[in-house]
Amino acid sequence: QFSGNTLLLAPKKLIIPLSKNGLKTGAIRMQDRTTKDFKVQALMAEFTDMGQDEAKKYLNVSQWDLDGAIRAAGEDGEWEKASVRQSKRSGSGSASSHELKSGDIHITLKVSSKGVPVS
Repeated sequence: QFSGNTLLLAPKKLIIPLSKNGLKTGAIRMQDRTTKDFKVQALMAEFTDMGQDEAKKYLNVSQWDLDGAIRAAGEDGEWEKASVRQSKRSGSGSASSHELKSGDIHITLKVSSKGVPVS
């Protein structure tokens, strides 16, 4: 439950109970779930560590299909988890945890947010 006068303390998904009479009389209107703003907020509520820019990118890629964006973000999250597990198993998580053998090369490449190598 939530009570108070600031939404900063509210959970990501705030469920407000409605009366059937309020819906019938029009005193309460249902939210338009087709707007871009709703879709961005819904995606961010689904993935609490996702920011607004990232949510917009997933929605753009999925042509603003919320279900498609949720699916893609979930698949990416699973891929990232699997990659972290794999690198921990292989010991390639960092240069200090990976002992190079003769003939091996360890390369660390820094890239910008656009994927362009930086020096």
